[in-house]
Amino acid sequence: MVKNWLKTWLHVLGFFIVGVAVIAAGGFSYLYLRKPAMAPPVEIKVEITPARLVRGKYLFNLADCDGCHSPRDFSRFNGPVIASGRGKGNVFPPELGLPGMVAHTPAKKGKPLPDLTLAGGETFGFPGGMTVVSANITPELQTGIGRWSEQDFLDRFYQYKEYVEKGAPAVGPESFSLMPWLNFAQLEPEDLQAIYAFLRTQKPVYHAVDSHPVWQAQDQTQKPRG
Repeated sequence: MVKNWLKTWLHVLGFFIVGVAVIAAGGFSYLYLRKPAMAPPVEIKVEITPARLVRGKYLFNLADCDGCHSPRDFSRFNGPVIASGRGKGNVFPPELGLPGMVAHTPAKKGKPLPDLTLAGGETFGFPGGMTVVSANITPELQTGIGRWSEQDFLDRFYQYKEYVEKGAPAVGPESFSLMPWLNFAQLEPEDLQAIYAFLRTQKPVYHAVDSHPVWQAQDQTQKPRG
């Protein structure tokens, strides 16, 4: 009698396992094959006006759309876009470590370190051994930008206007920058002032960073500037 009960129980268990497997397979197939729920497309017509085009170009530069969607010449300051390939897409060098980078906040295993928010120290590598380290942009007085006046902040960006107008020069690892200075140099003063005001409200973090470590091309040995 015990054997019959055990046999019946095993049959029930077997049917239960098969049933669960079938339900799971059905649910997975449904989720995998079904189309996302969405409303029918709405016909939107955008009027192309001179004012809208000017605003669109301004926002395009502000968002640094070119920075990801166009090939760039990393042998020149700021890695300017190669105009002949604008918008055709870009393959980032593996040394850069994308995706997952948070430019001014160091991360560990892809997660930003909360105690170092905006304190810099994230490393970006480029072919040829060139390395750029993000700067501390918290209002900390010694290692951040706490001593910068509003005018200092604006001047830091506007000094690159000449590069926007005449083209970025060729530079070595000691001067290269991934920060989109050329884009920000085209912003209106009130926009930069708003960014400055926001940064002044952030938590000051003491975190010394060498933003431009120099690499020796012969042996790829990192040596901080003196």
